[in-house]
Amino acid sequence: MAMIGKVKRMHFREKKSVREIVRLTSLSRNTVRKWLKASVQEEPRYRRCEAPGKLTPFRDAIKLALKVDAHRPRRERRTARALHAQIKAEGCAGSYSRVTDFVRAWRQGEGQSVSTNAFVPLTFELGEAFQFDWSEEGLVVGGIYYQMQVLQLKLCASRAFWLVAYLRAAFGLAMRAGLDPTLPEALTAFDIQSNPADRLPSLAQFSKALDRALTLPELHAFWRRVDASADSPARDALIACMYLGGQRPTQLLRATPQLVDVSGAALTLLDPKGRNRHANPRRHVLPIHEDLMSVIRRRLAQTQGVESPLFSTAGRVPLRKEIVAALVEDIEKEMQAAGELERGPFSMRDLRRTAETQMAALGISSDVRAQIQSHGLGEIQARHYDRHDYMPEKRTALTLWAQRFRGL
Repeated sequence: MAMIGKVKRMHFREKKSVREIVRLTSLSRNTVRKWLKASVQEEPRYRRCEAPGKLTPFRDAIKLALKVDAHRPRRERRTARALHAQIKAEGCAGSYSRVTDFVRAWRQGEGQSVSTNAFVPLTFELGEAFQFDWSEEGLVVGGIYYQMQVLQLKLCASRAFWLVAYLRAAFGLAMRAGLDPTLPEALTAFDIQSNPADRLPSLAQFSKALDRALTLPELHAFWRRVDASADSPARDALIACMYLGGQRPTQLLRATPQLVDVSGAALTLLDPKGRNRHANPRRHVLPIHEDLMSVIRRRLAQTQGVESPLFSTAGRVPLRKEIVAALVEDIEKEMQAAGELERGPFSMRDLRRTAETQMAALGISSDVRAQIQSHGLGEIQARHYDRHDYMPEKRTALTLWAQRFRGL
């Protein structure tokens, strides 16, 4: 900047010509003319034009990998060396240092807004948030005082309490403590020989089997209203439940993009139901009908990462089954007002029973129906011997079921 100021002073104040300034400063004429014409605000610097390099065709792939890894735990994120090996296998001839420079620049710039963008909900739907705790309480049964563990839930909206006392399970656990080495040794000190909670009567009215299933005309009317409803994540989830043979909404709404095999037209659900299944849920693989694939592709396009929920309104929080149930309830009220119900009202859980009933009417065997709805698979034959995936049978059965509920 000092030289630029000197050249301007020599020309505008001292009235020297360009030739004289060139002779006195040893600068080129073009440089002197450019400084005199332009209003220079900062010192000129040499700027090299950015030319495409060996890494240029792979920058978008690296950016996508970094964005996906930003939503993963730190231990599961790919290092720069792993990314270099990945693009090298795809034909990149660039060096490892080029990849590290690009990754470092991305994390210091664009990556900061991606990795620090946390979602903290400030408002909750009714029943969505609650306070949870365990406590020890006393209970007198038959004149005898017992101490038990109590699960306590308090809903944040209504402030209502929900208490669950595991009295029967606690006594059963203490009875098995002497024979089961995996249980805490402290339970053997109670020397429990019988379970007094077994004498407590069970509430049979809450374990009564339900029998509501939609008739074929009701099913056709229901599907017509689902198909005509407005686009929403709840509608997409309900359509998926139908095409997949009446899957449990809780399991379906936990699905993520990494459980979808688009090329193989298959969706994997994690089924935690059953003994010792919570830590190691059963992988329940279902074929995706060709008409359902458009819905799945639309949901994949709206997700924000491989671990984001497939069915969501905000992109980060899974859709709650109550929202899907509310959509079913609205359709049920419309059908009731239109006189389309033959056997009274129904709810979301009746759709699973309807799918089982209608598939049985199509002549689909109980084994295939069990594989589709993931129940009744705890027998010795299924657990230890039968390793067939039943994908051809499930695909054929779900195709017949789709034709039936659509009225084709």
